[in-house]
Amino acid sequence: MTDLTPYERSWVSVLDELRSCAALRVSRAEQGPVSQVFGDAPTEFSNLEKFEDISLDPSLQRCYFRFVSIAAAWEVVGSETSIAGEFNVAHISDILSGDPPDLGPAESHL
Repeated sequence: MTDLTPYERSWVSVLDELRSCAALRVSRAEQGPVSQVFGDAPTEFSNLEKFEDISLDPSLQRCYFRFVSIAAAWEVVGSETSIAGEFNVAHISDILSGDPPDLGPAESHL
């Protein structure tokens, strides 16, 4: 198993906290695998600059994670109002080198 960085462990902790919170109904809590394709932060930042012409501030390397993705969706149980949340964080290289997401017709985003 790959050793996780402190930043990666913090994301795993977020999922653990969501799953263990009795006040939440968690409908999704997924930790994708650590990518074996992408390298460490300095390597990936260098590759993004070389192949995608994207230069990121080196201070962002502390926020780099190697998971293919990590995602969750939840809602508060027993609340009079609807309170819910979700996130889906994908690997930065997949996001920056891929096609933009299809958001549907432009008029639906107003």
